[in-house]
Amino acid sequence: MNHRTLTREAQRSLNLAANLAVINGSRFVEPFHLLWALRLEKSLAAEILTGHGLTRNRLAEFLPLHINAEEISTESDTVSETGAD
Repeated sequence: MNHRTLTREAQRSLNLAANLAVINGSRFVEPFHLLWALRLEKSLAAEILTGHGLTRNRLAEFLPLHINAEEISTESDTVSETGAD
């Protein structure tokens, strides 16, 4: 995939999804990592997901992360492991 064709926001979401995958012990970025990344960002995608009833709590019921979502910094594309379960 040519990352130059993606918007900065899309690149950030993909990077966050990759970080979530690593912290959760996955060797691959799964669709749920990307869904979480989109939901955690302050973006139109997050607003759309929330508008359809997919809040962080609701998402955690069905697709739990093995970290505390509140410890995730989307500003700098990093994820803290301090809130790990």
